[in-house]
Amino acid sequence: CVSGYHLSLWSLLCYELLRKTRIGNKFASLITVIPVILFMFISGMTYSVIRAGIMTIIYLFSNVFMRKRDSLNSLGFALMLIAVFNPFAMGSASLQLSALATAGIIFYSEFLVSSFEDKIKKINIKCLRKFLFNIFSIFMITLSATAFTLPVSLTLYNRFNFMVFAANIIAVPVSGLCMILCAI
Repeated sequence: CVSGYHLSLWSLLCYELLRKTRIGNKFASLITVIPVILFMFISGMTYSVIRAGIMTIIYLFSNVFMRKRDSLNSLGFALMLIAVFNPFAMGSASLQLSALATAGIIFYSEFLVSSFEDKIKKINIKCLRKFLFNIFSIFMITLSATAFTLPVSLTLYNRFNFMVFAANIIAVPVSGLCMILCAI
């Protein structure tokens, strides 16, 4: 399942490669919009990818116009834009779950991860500190997304699989690595 995570990895890879060419941040941001739009079309324009694509394009344009970023407003704008073009999209389970997961990540994970980061700075072994921080971040992002999507998941599917936490700790880093290697 292609999601906003995959689009984020793709756009970050393109942006960083363009920045390495020393063309400047603003121009790299503008050019990165093209691969983002291509990714949206290649992935079949699913609602989760459209939402993430709109949010990523807003982020890239904030680099160009030197504006402050606000993830919650970007999410709201993306959902509004989707609703303008297809009002029935709001009834889609995939869009509801994508939007709620993103809202959960925006609201909770930043707070939870930054509080853990302050505590983990005391570990002197850099590799261990980085490993623990990455595992904790993945777990907290999963927990944040799940907290917001759980009511809809239970309503739509009448069940929830708690293996999602263990699966994400394994699958997220592996899928990210695979995607980057495939792109290269």
